[in-house]
Amino acid sequence: MTIEILYQIPLWIIFITMVTILLAASYFFYYIGQKAQKQHPERNDSINELLPTSIFGLLALLLGFSFSMSIARYDTRKTLSMKEANAIGTTYLRTDNLPENTGFQIRQLLKDYTKHRLIFFEHQRIGLKGYNQRTQDLQNQIWKLAAGVTRTDRGPLIAIFMQSLNEMIDLSSERAFASENHVPEIVHHMIFLIAFIGLSSLSYVSGFKNQRRLAPVFLSLLFPLVIALILDLDRPGRGLIRVTQTNMLELYDSIHNQE
Repeated sequence: MTIEILYQIPLWIIFITMVTILLAASYFFYYIGQKAQKQHPERNDSINELLPTSIFGLLALLLGFSFSMSIARYDTRKTLSMKEANAIGTTYLRTDNLPENTGFQIRQLLKDYTKHRLIFFEHQRIGLKGYNQRTQDLQNQIWKLAAGVTRTDRGPLIAIFMQSLNEMIDLSSERAFASENHVPEIVHHMIFLIAFIGLSSLSYVSGFKNQRRLAPVFLSLLFPLVIALILDLDRPGRGLIRVTQTNMLELYDSIHNQE
């Protein structure tokens, strides 16, 4: 199992760390550039910005690529949230096709299951094992009740109920997988490394030509901000950007107003 360090650390710590490192590198290489200019003033015309420009072009490509990957995963999580709410709602409605007593028991379990799934994102890192166990227990209880009906009735109405129940269970597994399906961490490491190299080279050139430090300092804040945004998209339930639970909330309100 791959250990993902970045996804275990609070985002604000990652942001501050990146800003600190890049600012330190910016000031350090700016100083080195000034020192080199004093020692070799005749080389001023030979120093150009081709290297940092090329590096920043590569960085822009990687940032766009990783952002695209993150937004695709975010959209997948959002779609699965809607599909799961629809599957639970359909299963709940189809309990009318079951014997009265069994249908009532399953509806009560589905109410608990909906409430339980609403706190899905709160257990991404804390209490995940216990949360998953509770999810499986509720699914098993519902399945056993439904399977008991199929022993005596294998009609089409029971079949379509079992189909929606099976879809509901499958979607819970798909959401669990999607919540842990991140952009490979090595991509973020490479982006930061290239940002570090590009900013260092730009600071050196700026220092050598006695240019203002504004651009390197500004980029030292901008790059971590963009990287943090990409990470935030890929951290469901833990950052500022979260997958909406509107569909699940509406379902919860709807079924708890019944019976």
